[in-house]
Amino acid sequence: MEEDEHQVEEDEHQMEEDEHQVEEDEHQMEEDEDQVEEDEHQMEEDDDQVEEDEDQVEEEDEHQMEEDEHQVEEDEHQVEEDEHQMEEDEHQIEQHQLRALVL
Repeated sequence: MEEDEHQVEEDEHQMEEDEHQVEEDEHQMEEDEDQVEEDEHQMEEDDDQVEEDEDQVEEEDEHQMEEDEHQVEEDEHQVEEDEHQMEEDEHQIEQHQLRALVL
């Protein structure tokens, strides 16, 4: 009889410990769920930031390309002007040479 009572007390104690463990497990699960929600929210914010960064880079690249194209056009125009000036200079030199020969 005493053994039975002792066993019952041990069983009750074990049940209390088990209940306590279940409560701790439930609390941990709630914390884990909260952390998962926070992580998901952070991931969404990170995704949004990546998208904004990509858009920014794309806009900057396009702007830089436009500036580069404009610079190329200006350079080509300058080359044409330089070539024209060289032709005029050559013509002037030829005129001076002819005059020098005539004199």
